[in-house]
Parts: sequence; C-alpha cells; structure tokens
Amino acid sequence: MPYNSYNKHYTDYRGLRLKTKPKRRLHDTGYEPVTGATVKFDYEKTKEDTELTQYRWEVAKTKASIVYLEEQKKLYGKMVNLPIAIRNTNLQEFYERMSTESTDRSYFYGDEKYRKASWSERRQSAITSWDVWKNEKIGSLTDYRGSTWNIRKKSHKEKVQEEFEYMTTGDGFNYYLNELAIAENLKIHEEVFGDSKHYKDMVHSKKTEIREARERLARTIKTDLSSNIKEPEWREKTPAYYKGDATKVITSLRNTNKQIKDLEQDLVYFKEAFVSEYGDRTGLTSFDSTVEEISKKNPYLEKRILWESLLEDTRVIYNNIIERIGSLEQHLESLGTEEEFVAQQKKRDKLFRQRYERKEEIKRNIEDRKEAKTDQKESDRANALLEKIKKTGYGHGHLSSKGKEKYFYAEFDEAKKAEIRMFNKDGRRLDVYAKEVEVPFTKWNKESRRRGDWKLTFSGYFHRNFRELKE
Repeated sequence: MPYNSYNKHYTDYRGLRLKTKPKRRLHDTGYEPVTGATVKFDYEKTKEDTELTQYRWEVAKTKASIVYLEEQKKLYGKMVNLPIAIRNTNLQEFYERMSTESTDRSYFYGDEKYRKASWSERRQSAITSWDVWKNEKIGSLTDYRGSTWNIRKKSHKEKVQEEFEYMTTGDGFNYYLNELAIAENLKIHEEVFGDSKHYKDMVHSKKTEIREARERLARTIKTDLSSNIKEPEWREKTPAYYKGDATKVITSLRNTNKQIKDLEQDLVYFKEAFVSEYGDRTGLTSFDSTVEEISKKNPYLEKRILWESLLEDTRVIYNNIIERIGSLEQHLESLGTEEEFVAQQKKRDKLFRQRYERKEEIKRNIEDRKEAKTDQKESDRANALLEKIKKTGYGHGHLSSKGKEKYFYAEFDEAKKAEIRMFNKDGRRLDVYAKEVEVPFTKWNKESRRRGDWKLTFSGYFHRNFRELKE
C-alpha cells in the first residue's frame, strides 16, 4: 500500500536529498582516454543546487569532449585516408594581427600586419587574441568624443573574431589539420624510405634522374658520334664514314638507354605502389591502389606493406575515436535537456519525500512501541508504590515538622480511631487532616516526541499535633 501522508512539500526535501549524495570535486578540465589529452571547458555553477551544477558540469564536459574528438577525428581521418604527404600546405600570404590589449597605455593599430610562420602558430594567435577581445565592450559609436576610437575598436574586434572563426571552424582549421597530418605522415615517409621527404620531392628526384640519363645519352650521341664522323671534301665523291670505335659507342648508348628504361620503369612501379597523379595544390592524398591490386613483381610492394603496417596504430586510434564519439553522444542524449533534468529532480524529490517520511514514520512507530514499554514500567512502578503506601502507610514522602515521614491513613474513620487510641494511651492530642498524596512517574508524549512528568494522586489522612497546627 503506497504511503501518501506528507508533512512537507517535496521541494523542502531537496537539501536533505542532496546531502545523501556523495560529494564530488568538479574541475574545469577532463581527461580524454583515447588520445590522453586534457580537455578544458566552462560550466555554470549554482550554490543552491549542487545536483544541477553536477548536471551542467557533466553536459559541458561531454560536449567539450565531443568537440575535441570531432577535431581529432578529422585529423586522424586525414592521416588514415590521406597518408601521403605531397607537399607543405601554403600559408596565406596576408594575415593581419593586431594588438590584443586595449588600455589607455597600450593601443592597437590597424596597419600592423605580418605573417605567421605556420598554421599552428596562426591558429594559437587567433585563439589568444579572441580570448582577450571577446568580452571587450565597444561603447557608443555616436559619441563625438570617442566615436572614431570606438569605430576602430569595433572594426578590430570584428577582424579578430573573423580570424578566430576562420582558424577554429573555417578553412583555416582544415589547413591547420593538414599541417599536423603532413608532419605525422613525414615520419612514416622517413621510416619507409629512410628520408623525411615529401612525395612530390621523391617523384621529382626520380624524374631528374631520368632527365639526367637522357642528357648523358644526348651528350654521347652529340660528342662521341658526331666528332668521329668523317665528312668527304666537296670534290670527293665518297660518302661520309665513322672513323672511331663504333662498338664502344654503341655499347655505351645501349647501357645508357637501358638505364633510362630501368629508371622509367622504376618510376612506373613507384607510382603504382603509391600514387601517380595529384593536383598542383594537393597537400595530402591517398593511395591509388590497394595492396592486392599492386603487381607482385613491383619492388616497392614491401615498402607499401610496411607503410600499411605503420598506419595500423593510427587506424586503431581513429576507430577508437569514432567509437568514443558515439558513446559520448549516447551519454549526452541520456542526460537530456536541463528542463527534463529539472523535471526528473522533482520526481526524485517526491520519491525521496515518500521514502523519508515513511522511514520517519517507521522510526516513530518503533520509538512509540519502545516508549510504550517504558510507560508500562512507569505505571507499574507508580501503582506498586501506591499499593505499598496503602498497605504499609509509608513511602508517600509526606514529612512532619521534625522531618519524619508520617503514617498514612486511607480512611477518615481509621485515622480518627488511631487518634483516640493514642490519646487514651499517652494523652497525645492530635488532629486529623486530609491531604492528596502524589506518586510521580513519566509518560511518553507522541506529539512532542519526549517523556513528560505525570502524577498519580489520591487522597489520604494524616495526624498533626497542636504545635504543627499552631505553626
């Protein structure tokens, strides 16, 4: 049977319920296990409702982790899906960087422009600048005393914001990720080829070897052959003839030509194992063929297999990031909106009130039963004392003027007869008077939840001498 007797509104139990929850220290950073990074985030705190603060902290932490992992997903996706570093990503030539301070002693200048050395440096500069300027108040643009200054200030803040958005969510962020991916891919280049070169440079080096071999062939033909050809005089009718060692020259030409063919085939194998075509502005690209599609006689097949094995750790992290994002998104969905959380809090408060007050009622009932036993003991003790007083005449606590307990008489006639007996015996003159006798005991009060003092009263008769009567 449900308990429906409530003493307070359920919101009055919020503080009690929150005290039962374990205390947690909420930091503004979170550890991301997949990459081992520390993610920083902000959340709104409330002193009155620590549970709501905990919810906001959990939501902010989860969202920050998702945003961070989405960035890492793009980065590792580039390294897995575009493992070949063709060339460095060109940094835009124009980049305006203004002073991030705005005080009376430190001004900013709109014509202060210079280039950053890398996309990473440019991105960090954009983030740092926006951290300074995002909360900067611009002021009125119509105030004649500071209108020019505020207009310049507003324009500067807009440019800083534009640069921040470009480097965190726009194309600049993609270029920044390209730069990071190229740096990581060059490490694999070095392990595969023994040198940290861009792919474009390696292709160019092979093409250069072919061109130089062709130039050597041309020089051989031009110098050795043409210089040893004997042209007839104009009067002679004999044809031209070769006066040198033709066999040696032909052997050299054949060797050089074979070398050219070998270099050309080597370039074909090289492009087959990795990539053959890429755009003029391409910074990263993927393999043209899978390992299974590469010819078994291709001498670069082993290097390609080595390359694939070196990518395995990156691929595992990439898949873990995807799995982690899915898990965090499910967790964020399970947290629900703040309105839903507040509604859940009310339900928890109501359930807590029901359980709390039921427990309190059970505790009270147990206490009442325990105190009822004490009440019975107190009642038995008081009644036993009363019987003792009636039976023995003593134990009531009523004393004479000399401090001696008087004898108790339950009936007036009995007290009167005793008065007459004592007068006849020794001439004592006594007076009979009535007095209520009190036997104290304690009794449990269910309302005040404490024991109270009670009295068991009954009337009796005592003797007093005339001295006492006079007094």
